[in-house]
Amino acid sequence: SADGSQVFFTDDASAGLTTNTMPGSGANLYRYDVASGRLSDLTPTSAPEVQGVSAVSEDGSYVYFLAGGGLAAGATSGQPNLYVWHGGTTTFIATIYAGDNILTGGARVSPNGAFLAFASVKSLTGYDKTGNSQIFLYSAPSNELACASCNPSGEASTAGATMDETAGAGTPHYLSDSGRLFFDTAEALLPRDTNGTTDIYEYQAGRLSLISTGTSSTESLFLDASESGNDVFFLTRQKLVPQDTEEEARNIYDARVGGGFPAPSTPPPCTTADACRSASSPQPAIFGAPASQTFSGAGNVAPTLVASKKTTKKTVKCKRGFVRKHNKCVKQKKAKKAKRASNHRRPGR
Repeated sequence: SADGSQVFFTDDASAGLTTNTMPGSGANLYRYDVASGRLSDLTPTSAPEVQGVSAVSEDGSYVYFLAGGGLAAGATSGQPNLYVWHGGTTTFIATIYAGDNILTGGARVSPNGAFLAFASVKSLTGYDKTGNSQIFLYSAPSNELACASCNPSGEASTAGATMDETAGAGTPHYLSDSGRLFFDTAEALLPRDTNGTTDIYEYQAGRLSLISTGTSSTESLFLDASESGNDVFFLTRQKLVPQDTEEEARNIYDARVGGGFPAPSTPPPCTTADACRSASSPQPAIFGAPASQTFSGAGNVAPTLVASKKTTKKTVKCKRGFVRKHNKCVKQKKAKKAKRASNHRRPGR
């Protein structure tokens, strides 16, 4: 198991490894509990014919495995039967095709173990798939198997579906605890898918949704998803946001529940020279804080205005015989004697 508490393995020891293993029964499925050190045989029958473990939940409570023996109702002895062991009970899921890669990385289990997704070329739910490998989803709580990638129209498939590890780093989250499943297919399962190439789909509770646009001229591929499935990461060459300026470049996008990140706003064009000027830089720290932040005291007090005195010039009186001229006292000139009028008559006439 992922948490390291349980170890599962197969063994065909003729004598058996536990007291309840039937001698000569062949390959059995065992569980070893690390904490208690207890070893248990999960298939204590006469001929379980266990072929291998396909998937285990994180806590080890669900174990999915293949066996040729008829371990539960509905199984066909001698065929690759897919089973789930949980709570001490083994349940039959489906008899798959012998060439399916369910034991070599073709199966995906939800972290809680309640759901298993796997690929098979066999028609397990009644659809005529014409030999194309399809993705099936099993729900352990309801004990139901559904073809997630089969065309909802019921028509024969035109392409297969995959859950490949495109990124090549770890195991992608194809399946969530709620049964949300993601896969790739080139078949148009919904009317919006019109490009005729590979796109990413989501399947949950019988409902299909298209994750990629379905209109790209090149394929889009699933990379990974968050644990809840609310974020789906995929590769595409299609430009899906304004900030993607690289033509035909392969980019990684995130399809998010509730919408993506807001696109950055574009500043309006400059209409005047002043509008294009950048804001003035703040004062460098080397000069210290501005004076308005460090000044203490009464502040800049306005000076008191003192009314100026009116200046009056003093008039100086000149001495007798002097008169004022150009603000100075100058000596007065004597007046000339007036000539007698010419019309005065001489005496005796």
